[in-house]
Amino acid sequence: MRADHPRSVLGVAGEAMAQTADLIRVEFRLARAELAEKVASFRTGAVFIVAGAVFLIGALFLLLQWAVVALVEAGLPATMATFVVAVACSLVGLILILAGRQKLEPGSVLPERTLNQIAQDGAMAKEKLS
Repeated sequence: MRADHPRSVLGVAGEAMAQTADLIRVEFRLARAELAEKVASFRTGAVFIVAGAVFLIGALFLLLQWAVVALVEAGLPATMATFVVAVACSLVGLILILAGRQKLEPGSVLPERTLNQIAQDGAMAKEKLS
């Protein structure tokens, strides 16, 4: 065949199929990378929750210490200082847990960019094959 002849329908269809297969492989690699990113975000959320739990355990200990000292030394400034520290520790723990929960939202795990790209690629492949 000479180079100036149009390509056959089978040749064009074969090339389109090969390009579609290549595109699917690239999309799977993209999906894997995006899922790895989502897993890292999930891990960060879990770390925030654990850190928040540690602060809340410390807060519980300080609140218990405050109650004991308050009963022993009714009204001394040392007890109020312990109470203030326990409340501050509780606030830090709650903030960390809320930040971690936000990272664990079900929608934040889906590979949205990849799903959108696959839909676009599917539409393009249909267009080329029709």
